[in-house]
Amino acid sequence: MFMGTHRIKQGEFDKKMERFGGWNNASTASDYTNYYSVGPSELVDLLLFLEADRMIGLDITQEKLDLQREVVRNERRQNYEDQPYGSIWLNLSEMMYPPSHPYHLEGIGSHEDLQAATLQTVTQFYEEWYMPNNATLCVSGDFDPETIKKSIETDLMLNTLQT
Repeated sequence: MFMGTHRIKQGEFDKKMERFGGWNNASTASDYTNYYSVGPSELVDLLLFLEADRMIGLDITQEKLDLQREVVRNERRQNYEDQPYGSIWLNLSEMMYPPSHPYHLEGIGSHEDLQAATLQTVTQFYEEWYMPNNATLCVSGDFDPETIKKSIETDLMLNTLQT
């Protein structure tokens, strides 16, 4: 989700927001992924545009998938496997939930699962789940709420029409 869209090339997403004091990151929990962008209120239209664009126009390639797969595998090593007692978080969900429960496995996945993900399965997952009607948008800051509502509607509509 950080490696470009069909309109915003790889590396440009961050450059556009950082140029004006913005930044972004993400985190993953058991049943959601949280993408967030932060910046001064003057940047809100750009941030809304960028988020809407990556929600419906992600440019997924094999090269990008391979790079991100290794990022996640390294995060797994750093946060779970190489930490004292870190593996408890991988084992805890298996102990707490039966195999049929969606929380039975930790969301980061195993190395085997990550290696098995194909471009087709990742693209299919993105197309099925990453869409405006399956997202929650929260905007806070120093701006007029009515103006922001219009900007949200405009950015979503423009992005939808241009894909």
